Amino acid sequence: MLIHLLNDELIVTLTLQSFLTDLGHEVVIAHSASGLFENLTRSLQPVDLILSDLRLPDREGIGLIHEIHRRYPGAPIIVMTGYSPTLSPDEAVANGVYAYLRKPVRLSELELLLVRVSERPAYDRDQR
Repeated sequence: MLIHLLNDELIVTLTLQSFLTDLGHEVVIAHSASGLFENLTRSLQPVDLILSDLRLPDREGIGLIHEIHRRYPGAPIIVMTGYSPTLSPDEAVANGVYAYLRKPVRLSELELLLVRVSERPAYDRDQR
């Protein structure tokens, strides 16, 4: 599965990248929302999953989720956050997020979510 990982914390990014790669996934990293959108625009592969922090230097919270959905409707998103006063797990799911993880992320929980996501058909930008 191709996973677009969006996180601005280096240690979290490296840990998740190593974990996801060890599970056999391909990981594309971005440290900002603009970097994510650049990666997605350049990619010719379907969007299997976007795994994103909710607080980034250039965008955060519901605004980030809405922008992803606007550009890539139907793309599965798992968000992770240590603190989000503006978005509860229920609100995130109500706004189309596949799952909401609290940091520190439990890798076993993430692994189970990845299995569930992999059972869905990939979002293909050509289907729009």
